[in-house]
Amino acid sequence: IWLLQHPAVFTLGLNGKPEHLLQDLGVPVVKVDPRNTSRTCAECGHCEKANRKSQKDFLCVSCGHCANADVNAARNISSRAQDACKASSGLATLWG
Repeated sequence: IWLLQHPAVFTLGLNGKPEHLLQDLGVPVVKVDPRNTSRTCAECGHCEKANRKSQKDFLCVSCGHCANADVNAARNISSRAQDACKASSGLATLWG
């Protein structure tokens, strides 16, 4: 689960699922498939194992995009959440 534009919420209730707290606050929760988000370039979409130079470094072998691997993966997860939201509700963003 990836939360966009909201502060972190930590909970141990209901099997550690944040939905029970977030829904009451009006914070959208969008579940996305995290597979390959750390291998996929957030700029060009090229997915390859060789894009991960180390645990912390991402360098796309296709377009040369360089980023912190966690930041790159977070951008991919954010993009997937936005796409899922658009597809299911027609909203332009999760929060607007």
